[in-house]
This record gives sequence, C-alpha cells and structure tokens, in this order.
Amino acid sequence: MTETVEIFSGVPVAGLFEDPKTPSWSMRSSYEAHSVTAIVSKDQFFEAGDMASSSTKDEGSFLDEEERLSLLKGTKHCATPNAQPYSQSLSRFVFFIVLGISMFCNFIFFSEHLKGRNLDEKCTTYTTQYSSPVLKDVDVSYNPVHFNGSFTKATIYRQRPGPLVDEAWLALGTQYAPIIIPENEAEAYGIHPGQVKRKKEQGGGFYANVEVFHHLHCLNTLRQASHFNFEYYSKQGKGPFRDPDDALETHIGHCVDILRQQIMCTADVGVFGQWWVDGVGPFVDFNTVHKCRNFDDIRKWAEKHQSSRETDKPRKRPGDVILPNIP
Repeated sequence: MTETVEIFSGVPVAGLFEDPKTPSWSMRSSYEAHSVTAIVSKDQFFEAGDMASSSTKDEGSFLDEEERLSLLKGTKHCATPNAQPYSQSLSRFVFFIVLGISMFCNFIFFSEHLKGRNLDEKCTTYTTQYSSPVLKDVDVSYNPVHFNGSFTKATIYRQRPGPLVDEAWLALGTQYAPIIIPENEAEAYGIHPGQVKRKKEQGGGFYANVEVFHHLHCLNTLRQASHFNFEYYSKQGKGPFRDPDDALETHIGHCVDILRQQIMCTADVGVFGQWWVDGVGPFVDFNTVHKCRNFDDIRKWAEKHQSSRETDKPRKRPGDVILPNIP
C-alpha cells in the first residue's frame, strides 16, 4: 500500500505521516481556504527532497564559486587605487628624510663656522684680564703664521742700524701716541678713576696705551742699545738716548723685565726639532708655525685712534691721584 503525504504550500503540514485510516479531509479542513494540496507517495516525497537538497547544494556551490570570483575580481580591481596613496606616502617619507639630512648637514656646517669664530672671541676674552677698546671694533682672530727663525738670514728688523731699519720698526707702531678712552668705559678696561685725563674742553677721557706697542717699543730699545748698535743711536741722541746713562740703564732694565714677564705669561709650549748640518752636527730648526692674532688689524686700529701729541693736552682735575714716586 502506498502511503501518501500531504504537502501544503506556505503553511505547516499538520499530521504528516499520520495513520492513513484517518480521513484526509479532517486534516485539510482547517487549511482548505489557504493552501494547495498535493498527494504523493512517501518514496516520491523523499526522492523529491533529495533532488531539492542536491539542487540546493549545487546552487550553493555555484554561488560560492561566483562569490570567490567576485572577491578575486574585487581585489584586483581595488589594488589599483590603493597603490597610488601608498606610493605618495613613500615619496613623502623619502622627501622628509632627505630634507632632514640636508638640514642636519647645514646645521653642522654653520655650527662649526660659528664655533670657530666664537672660539677666537672666547680665547681673546679668556686670556685678557680686562676687556679692551680694541675688541669693540676689531674681530680678533687666530691664524697660522710661519715664523722666520733663520739663524743666519737676517730680516729687515735685525740688520745693521740705518734709516730703512728704523722705518721698518716705526711701521710696527713702536712710537704710536696714546689712545683716548671714554670716562664711562674706563673701569671695564682696568683704568683707575684717579688716572690722567684729557682736558674736558677737548672731550675728556683717559689717556691709555695698547700694550703690544709698548712691548714692541721695548724690544726696539733693546735692539738700539745692543753693543753693535749703541754707538749709532747714542750719537743721534733721540728717544731714550737723550737721557743720562743711569736713566737709560733704568729704561733698558725695565724693558728687559717687562718682556721677560710677557714671554713667561704667554709661555709658548711649542717645540723645535733639529736637523743634521754638514760640518756642524745637530742644529735646531727655529722655523716653526704658530697660531697668531691678526696683528695688522690691531695695529691699524691703534694708528687710527691715536691722540694728537700737538693738541691733546692732559690737565689735572679734582680727584686725580698724584703719586710720590714713579710706579
């Protein structure tokens, strides 16, 4: 006997696989107006179910395959717009890296340049007890200078006395007149308030001498007073050679000792090497390189700022100190 199954479209099937003796009308009565009924055998029902299941699987498989293809196509399609932002980001990154390196290199370059200038200024300030009016106008710098230390080849400064030699020494500033320091700046330069001043009607200010030119004056005096040159300059009777012998001796002694102190103060720690000299043996090479201040710029400043020996006259003023003896 073939079993029958009622299939209702759109509503649950009540009494599915119920006893076949039960009248089918009793199960359909409540659904007559709402459903469509089909009578099939149980075997046909399950066969149809298997086919539907297979069809669903095939359809799902087809959909899965279609989705995968769609995703692959979508990935390929979406890769193109994403590549451009990435490339732009990489370009910006490289740009900022190169810019940063460039700025760093420029910073190092200018730092070293400024550092060199600052070191010159710091060295000058550090090795000077007081400030100097020279430093207001002259950028003191240090430069390598090759000393002419030849033992036998005489420069103009060590030749026998004569007009050319004297002119060479005068050109170094050995007889420059004093400079004038404004009264409101004097203390910073180590000038005492009670020291000699210029007349107020001439502008006031303190008389002062730049030390390096006094050192050169002393060295020139020693040259003139040496055994080989003394007769020549004593006959001329100029400068210190106008004074009596005891005063000249005192003057020379002062110069010797001031130069001694200056040399000891700077205490050059450079070294001399030696050469073998034919017929002589080892001999010191005095031709060495030194770091020197820009002397010519300093000399030009002192020359320009000289007071006038003819018109600038000192005058005692209230508060000036009068010493009992030469210092």
